[in-house]
Amino acid sequence: MLALASSITSVFFARAFDRIGNGLDATPRDALVGDLAPPQIKGACYGLRESLSRAGSFMGSVLAVFLLWMTQNDYSLVFWIGSIPTALALIVLLLYVKDPVSEKFNNHKAKSTPLSFRNIMHLPLAFWLILILSGIFMISNFSGAFLLLRAEQTGIELHLIPLVYVVQNIATASTAYPIGYISDRIGRRSMMAFGILTVIFSNILLSFGTTIVIVLVGVLLWGIQMGITQAILPVLLADRCPQDFRGTGFGLFHLTNGLCLIIANSFAGWIWSEWGPAYMFYTSAIIAALSALILPFIHNNTHNKVVV
Repeated sequence: MLALASSITSVFFARAFDRIGNGLDATPRDALVGDLAPPQIKGACYGLRESLSRAGSFMGSVLAVFLLWMTQNDYSLVFWIGSIPTALALIVLLLYVKDPVSEKFNNHKAKSTPLSFRNIMHLPLAFWLILILSGIFMISNFSGAFLLLRAEQTGIELHLIPLVYVVQNIATASTAYPIGYISDRIGRRSMMAFGILTVIFSNILLSFGTTIVIVLVGVLLWGIQMGITQAILPVLLADRCPQDFRGTGFGLFHLTNGLCLIIANSFAGWIWSEWGPAYMFYTSAIIAALSALILPFIHNNTHNKVVV
């Protein structure tokens, strides 16, 4: 649709479809990882998924810049080329990825639990605690656009501002898999606490971001916390959501996170405009710290840990 777009209206609908596709993809993808990942390395599997996702985004951005340069800004051709990796991913999914839940349903080997509002409400307390933890934490996770604005305030030249996203994506991609791997051995809760602590330090640095060096260090820590938390939160949920309701559980997870991110960005924009960027970063740190109050009530799943 973007390759064929000839007006702002068609671009708008193409972007809308892109966001719908992203929403439709996230829930079954995370549920499928939970279904296929061996329990003893589930954290590593979710960490690897996040690392590959971030690395793909980074490589895609670099490739897009290169293609625009090679084609003299032929956006239509670049979007046509950009559809190829997605088509290849679809082929791999359809031909090579097995779906345990689908196979169980098709073969009638087991009686599935009926899906109802009552059954959803009877999901384990630990599941709802993780949903609350994730929701509160996401209110502290404002858009990366605020990082760009903070970098711009330091007086950095405009063509260097994209370095912010480069630093953030590299930090996230290089952090998620090791953190997921470690969580299989020492538990998820301590890793999530480490991620929240990293958010707080990042916000403190960004609040004092008078030079580009301080801002980039803050962005580096922000990328690290994204790698930690976006790897740990899904595996925490997968550990405590029954397999028959894993898709539903992740649907609630992504719905909650999406709504909280809308609140986060609206709130952050208001504070930035009314009180200034420093207060916005202070608020983010406080909200992240408040989310940590849920952690003592969430116990590690010791049966999922590897004995070393």
